[in-house]
Amino acid sequence: MRWLGYVTLICALCLAGQLDAQTQKPVKKKQATEKKSEKKAAKGEPKKSISMVQGSKMARPTTNLDPGSVGYYFYPMTPGSHWTMRTVKSVYDLDNKLLASDTLFSTETVSTNSAASIQGLPLIKCISKSYKPGQSKDAASAEEVTYYVDDSLIMAVFNNSITHSQNVALLTTPLREGFMWPERFEDTIATKVISMKEPVETPAGRFENAVVTSTKLGQGELSKYFVGQKGIVKMVFRGPAAGGRGTMVVMTDLMELHHETGHMEGSPAPAPAEERWDPTMK
Repeated sequence: MRWLGYVTLICALCLAGQLDAQTQKPVKKKQATEKKSEKKAAKGEPKKSISMVQGSKMARPTTNLDPGSVGYYFYPMTPGSHWTMRTVKSVYDLDNKLLASDTLFSTETVSTNSAASIQGLPLIKCISKSYKPGQSKDAASAEEVTYYVDDSLIMAVFNNSITHSQNVALLTTPLREGFMWPERFEDTIATKVISMKEPVETPAGRFENAVVTSTKLGQGELSKYFVGQKGIVKMVFRGPAAGGRGTMVVMTDLMELHHETGHMEGSPAPAPAEERWDPTMK
């Protein structure tokens, strides 16, 4: 099993292990989906995906990150800011008896918030380290993960391209209960907002007004809890254990969040002190 670094999404999926097998689609089915999309395009029908205009014609989205905007629910983006998550995978038998448990810690640190995408839009790059209890974070291998954030979209990005087919849309507009969107372009896996004001408890504190999304993954379900100016503070996956003989629960919690307020070359100047986010606020 490979332990990857996308703390906000992929860490839980890696611990789950079997999710790849549950969510992968046969090649023939994918080809059929692509042909179906081509036919729709020929008829002038809209594609069921997030609309992104490529190249120089792409409009530059707003990034005010005001309360209520989608970008407001991402982690602090100042270089040097970092957050640590704990992911615990538990397997239970049919009588709900704990059979096995495994724990992983992951830390992401913002290295820059102004890297350029292929389309010329700013990307947030983080250094991610994953390690088991008792292991040194400093000795853990590092990898780079990338996000795109504006007032209408939070997305995990691959190959520095906003329109890459493997990009994962974590949260998007319209931000309201009941709205659904495909996680990836031309994907049948959809995410839905199920609550706008849900209380949630984590080791980092209790938060009263989390935005909660739900994603069906095979026979399981992944819930993500977003809190304004703090990011994803909790994820919970519940599904059948390997072979269907029991239940698997993968829970990821925010352990620590540090908002770096200093300035770094290549990043926007920090906001005035009275406008800076207070990390003690819940």
